[in-house]
Amino acid sequence: MPPNPQPRRLRGTSNPIDAHKAALAVLNRADTVPKTADGQVESSRILITERCSAAKAKSQTMNQIHELLVTAPEPVRDTYRALGSTKPSRHSPAPDPQVLGSTPTW
Repeated sequence: MPPNPQPRRLRGTSNPIDAHKAALAVLNRADTVPKTADGQVESSRILITERCSAAKAKSQTMNQIHELLVTAPEPVRDTYRALGSTKPSRHSPAPDPQVLGSTPTW
């Protein structure tokens, strides 16, 4: 059973005491083996990270499209006005390499 922390809390804590306890805890666990990066947990972590990254990229793209449509000429805005706020990206044309000034490398 751990000691009662109340007397220590009443005295206040100090960084040297906390540092000493942390060092002892690390030394007591020196024989543990670090986790490997090749298991199912690591694969799941990578998938979750990529999913969050894709969601962020989608949000940034939608914000960019919205900002472009706000400043676009009236005929362009009329085309996308009826679609609502979540569908312009599905109906946006692919970038034209001739307009961008380069040709695709694929």
